[in-house]
Amino acid sequence: MPDTASSPTLAQIARLAGVSVPTVSRVANGRDNVSTATRQRVEAAMRRTGYVQRHRPRPGASSLVDVVVPGLSTGWTAEILRGAEEAATRDQLSLVISQSTPGDCGGRAAGGWLDALGARGTAGVLFTATDLPPAQRQWLAHHAVPHVLIEPACAPPPDTAAVRTADRAGGQVATEHLLHLGHRDIAVIARHGHHALHVDTERLAGYRSALAAAGLHVRQQYLRYAGSVPERASQVAHDLLALEQPPTAVLVCSTELAAVLYEAAAQWGLRVPGDVSVVGFDDLAGANRAVPELTAVEPDAAEMSAWGMRTLVTMMHGETVPPGVTEASPRLVVRRSTAAPSPARRPGLA
Repeated sequence: MPDTASSPTLAQIARLAGVSVPTVSRVANGRDNVSTATRQRVEAAMRRTGYVQRHRPRPGASSLVDVVVPGLSTGWTAEILRGAEEAATRDQLSLVISQSTPGDCGGRAAGGWLDALGARGTAGVLFTATDLPPAQRQWLAHHAVPHVLIEPACAPPPDTAAVRTADRAGGQVATEHLLHLGHRDIAVIARHGHHALHVDTERLAGYRSALAAAGLHVRQQYLRYAGSVPERASQVAHDLLALEQPPTAVLVCSTELAAVLYEAAAQWGLRVPGDVSVVGFDDLAGANRAVPELTAVEPDAAEMSAWGMRTLVTMMHGETVPPGVTEASPRLVVRRSTAAPSPARRPGLA
């Protein structure tokens, strides 16, 4: 029977599990460099001894919320922080901004921030555009630190509260915009081929849905995948424009791909939007700088961040929130890269 009068030491747990004290410490602190079998053995010993290493905020520090972002220089991050700051001010919370390398759907993420989080006595964490490896999720659960995910890189565990952009709706509204202008030859350039990102898969589904509602079929020659190599993206754009019947409009699944398509169109002597209209996604400050300015489907980052903060505060107060993914509607911002197709390319006039 474990001694309930005092918390067991790491050394006692190490002896029971047959491992070293540093190994027990790594498990307790959510480190990744422990084998699955060893981790399970240590966790079993913790349960048997009644060991609970609770997260205790420092005096006066319980109002701290960490916001973990993958980078600090993008317009998207600026909107995330704006929404979080407005919500934090309302609830008299203080924000700590941390930068973390995005995860890769189960792989290892940059370490070190968990130690800092524990030392600060953070009351909750807002993660953006990243994935949490299992060891880090276990650390947060074990230390009772509530957390919410915004635009998770991968499908989050079912018991996690998360919010992401409704990308299928985004693909649909972008396609409907082009259909309304009179386009019927509409192509798509996605990013990673048949191993496309979840967001691209959803945007393609929205594209297909909008075409079907308009009584149009998806033409396979208009579905292109750029991969992750810049040279490949350029070749895909040139191949698309070289078709015997090239598209009059193209959806590109990132602002970076829009720049590639702009360059390819210029090399073919084509004007945007006079000869080809372009709609992008995820306006990361590049849409306004493009020439002409890019029509884009944008996530409402500030609203998602505010939702995340509201949900996190509810959890910090000890209340239960429904787990699962909440979808936020994107917005279409019409700029100068889309227009009606030229008369020579309108249906029935070709």
